[in-house]
Amino acid sequence: MAAGLGWTQEALGHLEAVREEFLRRNIAYDTALVTLEIAGLYLLEGRTAEVKALACELVTLFQAQKVHRETLAAVQLFHKAAERETVTREAVRQLLTYLQRARSEPGLKLDTLAG
Repeated sequence: MAAGLGWTQEALGHLEAVREEFLRRNIAYDTALVTLEIAGLYLLEGRTAEVKALACELVTLFQAQKVHRETLAAVQLFHKAAERETVTREAVRQLLTYLQRARSEPGLKLDTLAG
């Protein structure tokens, strides 16, 4: 809600706290979803270095969790776009939607991200 009201810093504070708790509890998918919300806000602020770092963390997290290869491939696609600094907020939304579906549909493919 805070982000929707334009209170980006407040939203980031809440999201980062939730992310840390999910990481502590080793909840990969929910950590990924919150991480992507944070990445979207970072993109709004032009904080590409932080987006790159988050994308790298997502790949590491999903590799450790041994998620389905298609899901890992989607996160790696996001990571590559972040590294090239071509990732967009639309790509973040697309990956969020994909991860929500992939959680219950293992093997679901994501071939491209908007950007």
